Amino acid sequence: MPQAFQDCIAIISRRIAVISSTIVHFKRARKLAILIKEGTAMTNNIIVDLSMNFSVSIVNLCDSIKGKSAIVNQLLRSGTSIGANIHEGNYASSKADFIAKFQIALKECHETEYWLKLFVKTNIIDTTAFNKLNNDSGRIRRI
Repeated sequence: MPQAFQDCIAIISRRIAVISSTIVHFKRARKLAILIKEGTAMTNNIIVDLSMNFSVSIVNLCDSIKGKSAIVNQLLRSGTSIGANIHEGNYASSKADFIAKFQIALKECHETEYWLKLFVKTNIIDTTAFNKLNNDSGRIRRI
C-alpha cells in the first residue's frame, strides 16, 4: 500500500476518533440539558437540588471549623461555586454558555474533592464527614 494512502487512512482515523469523542460529549451535555429542562421548577431538578444540598453541607461544615480560615475559605468557595454555576447554567444564553458553566461546576467539584482530602488527611474533619461529602460531590460530578 502506498505511503500517501496510509497517511490518508491515519488522518481519517484520527478525525473519526475526534468526531466520536465530540458526539459522546454532546450526548452527555444533551442528556444533562434534558434533565434540567424537564423540571418546570428549579426544585424538580435533581442536579440543582443535589448541588444546593451539597452547598448547605459545605457551609455548615465550614462554620463548624475553628481556625485555619484560609483553607476553610477555599473549601467554602469551591464547594458553593458548584451549585452557583449549575444554577447559572440553567439560565445560559446559548448552548456554549450552558456547557461552559457546567464545565466550571465540574472543575469546582474536583477542587472541592481536593480540599476535602486535605482536610481529612490533616484531621480537620473526620472520615465520616469526608465520605459523605466526597460521595455527594462525586454524585454531582457524574450526572
